[in-house]
Parts: sequence; structure tokens; C-alpha cells
Amino acid sequence: MDPENYNEATDFGYSQTAANMLEKRIPGMESAVFRGGRAACDGVSDDEYPIIDKVREVEGFYCAVGHSGHGFKIASAVGICMAELITEGRAKTVDISPFRLSRFTEGVNPFRNPNLYGERRQ
Repeated sequence: MDPENYNEATDFGYSQTAANMLEKRIPGMESAVFRGGRAACDGVSDDEYPIIDKVREVEGFYCAVGHSGHGFKIASAVGICMAELITEGRAKTVDISPFRLSRFTEGVNPFRNPNLYGERRQ
């Protein structure tokens, strides 16, 4: 996706799917009126989980990226882990190894989530 040139309109099919999922979670929403929506670029990694790691190829470069919209919920924990990674060489409070950058080149998916709302994006 080109972040400088993308369709900002909401795809009706996606909106309908989202509305159906919302109605399952909150039955009272079935009588809600859809007023439209907007689309935007999403800062998410390919497997939809954040990357929290030291970038080995660049001295002094660390990243905590790809959180999408849910990063705010774990920001405090990520901040603590990043501080430990940078100052002590590894996170000690929480094991962040599943969020390593190398998982993409390793071909490993450390995440198994049986509680997804729908199909993962391809």
C-alpha cells in the first residue's frame, strides 16, 4: 500500500462484516444506524503482532513498532521492556522473545490465537 495514495473510503463489505461482529458482541447494536466510515493506513506488522527488539544490523537501533491500534493498551509494559533491553541487554520483566524481528526470516509464528474475531488479513 502506498501511504501517500490510498482509498480513504470504507469498503462496504468490510463495514458489513464489522457490523455483524459488533452485533454478536453487543446485541443491542443490531438496531444501530450505520453512518459511514473512513479508512486509514494501519501500522501493523505482517503477522499483526508488534516487533519489539534490537535491530542487530544497526548499532544502537531498537524498535517497538507494528502495534496497530492496540499498542496503547500495552504501552507501559513495552516501555519497561524496552528500557531493560536497552540498558541491560534483555527484557527481564516480560519475555519479549516472541516479538523478535527475526521471526519473519525464521519462518516461525510464535503466536497461536484461538480468540480471533474473524479471518486474519492476507
